[in-house]
Amino acid sequence: MDERGTLLTESAIRKPGAPVGSATWAAFMRTKLGQHDRAVQGLREMLLVTTQTKSRRALIEQLAKLQSQDADEIAGELYEARLRFWNDWQSHRPAIPATWYVLLGPRLRDGFDMASLATGGHDLVMLNELEALDPL
Repeated sequence: MDERGTLLTESAIRKPGAPVGSATWAAFMRTKLGQHDRAVQGLREMLLVTTQTKSRRALIEQLAKLQSQDADEIAGELYEARLRFWNDWQSHRPAIPATWYVLLGPRLRDGFDMASLATGGHDLVMLNELEALDPL
């Protein structure tokens, strides 16, 4: 199987009801293709969306093998990351669901210029004088 097949498998495992075990297979294929970092990234992504305890444990063990780490250390890192997310969510936007917080993020600081955000800091009205160009 080549990279295209692995890409299709990765796409399929993100669909509802897909077997989580396919994620470990996709990670295995990524390592065979010489894409170690991408395999690790794919497993970490699946860990974020997996709710089944047994599947989550299998993903953590596979990730531990890829990173040559202890599975308990990785589980601890994931727990701490989830705890940081929970604390951020509760302190910044406690009135909205956690799924919205993922999209919105923390509150913008006071005095944040929404116009600057919309334009990316560029002057769209061109209030500055135009640059004089030399004739051709």
